[in-house]
Amino acid sequence: MKQSRAVPISALRFSGRPGRCRIAVVGRSEGHMSEEVSRETLDGLDDELLRVSRELGVSLDHLQADKLVRHFRAVLKANVEFNLISVASADEGQMRHVVDSLAVIPLLPSSAGPVADLGSGAGFPGIPLSLVLGCDVTLVESRRKRADFLRRTVDELGLERVQVFAGRAEELAQHSPAMFGLVTARALAALPALVELAAPLLSGGGVLAAMKGEPAESEIERGARTAELCSMEFVGLERYRLPGIDARRSLALFRRTGEPLQRELPRRVGMAQRRPLA
Repeated sequence: MKQSRAVPISALRFSGRPGRCRIAVVGRSEGHMSEEVSRETLDGLDDELLRVSRELGVSLDHLQADKLVRHFRAVLKANVEFNLISVASADEGQMRHVVDSLAVIPLLPSSAGPVADLGSGAGFPGIPLSLVLGCDVTLVESRRKRADFLRRTVDELGLERVQVFAGRAEELAQHSPAMFGLVTARALAALPALVELAAPLLSGGGVLAAMKGEPAESEIERGARTAELCSMEFVGLERYRLPGIDARRSLALFRRTGEPLQRELPRRVGMAQRRPLA
């Protein structure tokens, strides 16, 4: 497996204006939540979110916390119909989805150019990242009903820098090639597929940050081999934990080199998953 070149993540810089990014979210189904949980009161979760964010080293104010909770409320309400997330309680849901989205922020570069967040489904991690980082955001969702949900949520939260693109990652690459400084994905697909999908989206020096549980060594090795075929390089694997949950998380980091793409990408929709390059 190709090893990291010991490039500190703090040294990575994105294209575009510092402090601004565009986040694209490609839809994903994550399971079912009961109607009983959707009616559970969320009083006090904003205070808990402020406390946990401090533990994570993430700066969060009351307005941001309020909008994060309102987003989570909208997800719980829509979950009965759309099956957006799987969670047993509101506390667990906030920790597993909202806080997990926030936890990677200290692992990302301090200044972000345009960002594409693949596989957020309900808006995780795209909306939390946009709220905290103050980014221009494009949520990319291929399923019409979920795209409509995201549009309504964006309007209700007054997120003026957020827009919705209804389509697939491959379509986004055709529409906006090499336009993003960061691509993120949360439990979306295996690393080889994510590397291939990210490559045509990223500008030179841009980074893929893939949020995973505990990927097998073989998956990491295949991701690194795919990176070599897609003018990318493996940077490293950052591990982290969520406060109050006995679950390990990791962030796999890949960087787009300045070299031209060695392959014609993107391939047809779904090929990255069905016929991975490595």
